[in-house]
Amino acid sequence: MAHPQGSGDSYILFYIDMLPPLAQFDYEIPYENGSLTIYNREDQPATITPGDGTTFSIETEDPLWIKLRDEITINWTGFFDNYANDSKYAPMTAIYAREWVVMLTNLAYMYSTPEFKHIMYNYLEVMNNNPIWGNNKKNFTQEQYEELYDNLRKDRTFCLGLVANTANGYGGGQTLAVYHPCYYSHYYTMKNAAWETVSHEINHCVGYNHDSNLTQTSTTGNATFPGTLVPQLHNWLRKAERLPYMNPKVFDFENKAYSKHWIGSIIGLYEPLYNKSDFPPVETYFRNNPDWNQ
Repeated sequence: MAHPQGSGDSYILFYIDMLPPLAQFDYEIPYENGSLTIYNREDQPATITPGDGTTFSIETEDPLWIKLRDEITINWTGFFDNYANDSKYAPMTAIYAREWVVMLTNLAYMYSTPEFKHIMYNYLEVMNNNPIWGNNKKNFTQEQYEELYDNLRKDRTFCLGLVANTANGYGGGQTLAVYHPCYYSHYYTMKNAAWETVSHEINHCVGYNHDSNLTQTSTTGNATFPGTLVPQLHNWLRKAERLPYMNPKVFDFENKAYSKHWIGSIIGLYEPLYNKSDFPPVETYFRNNPDWNQ
């Protein structure tokens, strides 16, 4: 749709019947003699010219597109890199790149939810008085929790890579890379797995080092942001079927037809975050406080 400046109306530029997944689509506006006549839904014309302030948008009834457009309030950009001159990394092939799109989109959704904001603004209450501390090893003040919420949601560009099983992940600046198991386990909620690794490495990109427990795992014995909050928030949203991408069969990474592209084996047993009879702390908080968002 085209929106000529000052018109207050929308004009049909063209229709798209189908876009294949992960395709790049470029469209050049077919100006003729420096202008183009377009029509609104009432078949009323308007003329646009290059640089006249006209804006453009996509209108669709596709529920996934609407969910991504309306519910994700974070603007992250990712591009892929082989890090070819560094032996710590493996080549980024299509099967891994596709799963990176899913992981980054689902995490952006998680960080856009009202639950995430509520947790960050009420961190100690939700996380059973387990504080966050920064690079100076000092516990956060309330103001710092709120600043962290804003900082995590800032516009960022990530250079997405695949770790050659030399570590669980690498992060810092624009670099964001994780190892093989993350690319199939992220659909599930597992201990010491994808969401712990991805959030740990993003926290390095945000500026935290290993002196901060924003990059420490649940194996430290205390509830932490990457080891507890993020996996449990994923678990809560997954069980509610709210995440944008939930079906591992969409890209079917585990299909043996792709095995020649794997850089590791597939572990077919997924350990649940908690036993079925237990509720994790984040879920317990929201269950015990049904009016938390009032």
